[in-house]
Order: sequence, then C-alpha cells, then structure tokens
Amino acid sequence: MLPKTHLAVALMIATAARVSAQTPMADHVVVTPDQLHWTPYYAGGEQAILLGDPGRPGPYVLRVRFPAGLHIPPHYHLDNRIVQVLSGTMYFALGESGDTTKMRAIPAGSMWTEPARMIHYAWTGNGEVVLQVVGTGPTGTTSVAQTKP
Repeated sequence: MLPKTHLAVALMIATAARVSAQTPMADHVVVTPDQLHWTPYYAGGEQAILLGDPGRPGPYVLRVRFPAGLHIPPHYHLDNRIVQVLSGTMYFALGESGDTTKMRAIPAGSMWTEPARMIHYAWTGNGEVVLQVVGTGPTGTTSVAQTKP
C-alpha cells in the first residue's frame, strides 16, 4: 500500500492526465514575466493568473507573491493543488492549530501537494516568497478557526 503522500501525488497526476485528455489545449501559450498582471491575493500579497480561470471548471496556473512576515491562518481549498516554491522559503504545516513550531521550511526549488480540503497554514518568515500553484477549478478557500496549541 502506498503512503498517503504518494497516493495523493498519484491521484493528482491521474486527475491532471484525465483533465488534459478531456480538455485539449486550444492554443500555444507563452507568458513572460513582463506580461503578468498582479492583483491582490485573498491571504495577502499578490497573484497573477498565468493560465485558465480559477473560478471556472478546468486547469489553472497562478503565480503568488507574498511579502516577508505574512502569516496565512488555517484554511483549505476546494480543489487538488500542486504548489512550487519559485523563490524564498515558505514555512508550512498541516492542521488547524496554527502552531508555528510544527512548520516545516520549504525552500525554493521545492514543491508540495495540497489534496482538496486538506487544512493547512503557512508563514513567509523573513523574506518574500513566490509560489506557482497548479489546480483544476473551480477553486475556493475556506478559513478554519484555529484551535489552541
């Protein structure tokens, strides 16, 4: 039997393959950094949509830029996501507590998966963090009340 993390990755890859097979690419798309249109992100910082529409059915790609010192309280998303750290170090943990002692440093060049409805929280530490998020919409974010650590 596969560990939960391997199972989650396998499920996400299978889902992405199914979506790709069902949703043919209409056009070749190239997005360069100077073409990014940054807008406020719900948790703080900014986001730029590189591909798709997170609010509609289908694949999407977001670039998210968080300032230093940003705490993102416990929450979950409606869709499976793959997150890549493009720059900086994100501190990340699972659960509702918001306990910073449980956070793991995830440096640039790393990735993680977020299965749908998996409660998590994060912090940017002392530096800006840029993430790339790949998912299949429609997505959404639900805040979760923190429990006492």
